[in-house]
Amino acid sequence: MLKQMSLSIVIPEDEKENILKELDRLGINEYTVYCDLESLSKTLKTKSFL
Repeated sequence: MLKQMSLSIVIPEDEKENILKELDRLGINEYTVYCDLESLSKTLKTKSFL
């Protein structure tokens, strides 16, 4: 029998932008996770404001 485990990580609101920028530098963003046109659009829009 397998036990199910879950982990919850709370990220402070004031750190959200910094974490998203760092993940993007590592190549992890909405587009690389979902690979669809909507996420590509959001990623390009976000990058234009960075």
